[in-house]
Amino acid sequence: TESIELDGIKWLPIGNNTNKFSAYYDGNSKTISKLSISFESTNNENYNNGYIGLFGYNVGTISYLIIDSASININSNKINYIGCLAGYIKGGTIENCMVTNSGICSASNYWIGGICGNLTSKGKITDCNVENTRINSTNYSNVYVGGICGQLSDGTIVRNNVKNTDLIGSTTGYKSTTAYVGGICGYLNMHGTISNCSVVKDSGNYKISGFTENTSTYIGGICGEAEGNITYCYVKGYDIEGSNNDANTKKYVGGICGSSLNPNINFSKSYVEAIRLSSSGKVNYGGIGGISGEAFSDFISCYVKDSSISVSDINDSFYVGGIFGSATKGGCTISSCYFYGGSIDYSGDENFGLLVGYNRETFKDCFTSLSDNVSLVGTGTAEVTSYGGVNSKTTFDGKTWSDGKTYTDADSVWKDYDFSTWPPKLKWETQASQP
Repeated sequence: TESIELDGIKWLPIGNNTNKFSAYYDGNSKTISKLSISFESTNNENYNNGYIGLFGYNVGTISYLIIDSASININSNKINYIGCLAGYIKGGTIENCMVTNSGICSASNYWIGGICGNLTSKGKITDCNVENTRINSTNYSNVYVGGICGQLSDGTIVRNNVKNTDLIGSTTGYKSTTAYVGGICGYLNMHGTISNCSVVKDSGNYKISGFTENTSTYIGGICGEAEGNITYCYVKGYDIEGSNNDANTKKYVGGICGSSLNPNINFSKSYVEAIRLSSSGKVNYGGIGGISGEAFSDFISCYVKDSSISVSDINDSFYVGGIFGSATKGGCTISSCYFYGGSIDYSGDENFGLLVGYNRETFKDCFTSLSDNVSLVGTGTAEVTSYGGVNSKTTFDGKTWSDGKTYTDADSVWKDYDFSTWPPKLKWETQASQP
């Protein structure tokens, strides 16, 4: 296999739902540059049965391939799945691939991602990277936008990285529709798992954002909305923002996920650093938090460092917290999480807490370095073993935790952290071989 350039070639994706790609493609670390797919329909015309990418529909394996300077522009309500590598993966695998310097722009489409549009049937995306790319989707109905995939329905995303990439989703249609935008995937289903992934901006003005005229918005550094497990992930440097233009809608914005909906899964050993979270526009209900705007799941050993949260033009049913906007399902546990450094800019009162804006969970063994005249919890209740004003190792050592142990005990609630630096890092961050 040699590197090839497709400039001037109208590409027909390989495979669709009636003729699936089921073989093994080894790119041999070569580059396909200037892939170009452009399609606009004004009368419900179809193109490759709605599956768009270098490969349209993949049930096989695609590996060791670089896509450089691709351009995909679609405007048709008959196109549902778009990705640079594959529109749709059903039980197939994409591994050790890269998308760089590319752009995907769609209108009237649903699932769109840097690698694939939708991953399902125990499919896998492993060891892939998306860099210096812009992914933008606008629809009158739901949109699912992700740096790796638009939606992870059933499968795994492991050791993938998104860097210096714009991720933008907007809807302008019916009130029942929603924009899901995330650094890794827009929507994570309960049968999906994300681990060992990163979303990093180290230069430029790249952002993860969602805008809706009269519909709901879920925006997150890893996932917009999550029902599956997320572990060993981090987000650095990004602006993550959500805006709405209708007071009758919902909006959730978070550093890891906008919202977590499944009380039977957990988020653990993940962090965000030097990010800027923002929310503007009135909604009927919602929240913003350093880790998640809304928490219905267990969150164990996650932290927010040197990050800012700002809120403007909001109403009384929007909740703001350093770690979570709201944690309201009941029966879940939030433990050994912290918010350190950074700031929270919010002009409200009872809906704002240094740790959580509205709480009904078991919220214990958490701390924040902030200590101004604001309570840890805006409304609701929290266990007393959470603290504000913990801005040094000495202050931390002076606190009493629910298990009565110190961080040096092997079975402490803080066992996932390395305290050789302050604030502590997760142990996997400091290991030569990460999990």
